[in-house]
Amino acid sequence: PFPNYYSRKHNFNIEFIYKINKHWQTSAIFVLMSGIPYTMPTASYNTINQYPFLSAAVWEEGFYYFVENKYNEEIMAYDNQINNYSLPLYHRLDLSLKYSWFWKKIKSDNEVSFNIYNAYNHMNPFLVYAEINDNNISFVKFTLFPIIPSISYSIKF
Repeated sequence: PFPNYYSRKHNFNIEFIYKINKHWQTSAIFVLMSGIPYTMPTASYNTINQYPFLSAAVWEEGFYYFVENKYNEEIMAYDNQINNYSLPLYHRLDLSLKYSWFWKKIKSDNEVSFNIYNAYNHMNPFLVYAEINDNNISFVKFTLFPIIPSISYSIKF
């Protein structure tokens, strides 16, 4: 047995909402989760590439990493166990400021929101991949979604 991709030992969310007055409301959401299980290579070795057209097909499986070099050799990373590594702790803070009003002329509720996703711009790793340079394997963290501001408007009739 091995841990599921979505198996997280810790998941903590806290939300703070404060209504300033009839029209203004502010909120903050803090998310803290343990890292997701991930499969990382544990060893590497050199092989001779007899069938270069198979390299791309094996790469698609996600368990082996191939890079051709000038001697028609490959450095192959070996995984001895599925989900043998856990990505670092995931955390972020989302902020929001909302202004709402009722428009009597068309009888509608209106709302404008100013939002900031990942307010302190923490670069949470989405995945880690192996990069091979000069027969050395290094692991690179790939991150998504830095600080993202947004504005939204909604109208309800």
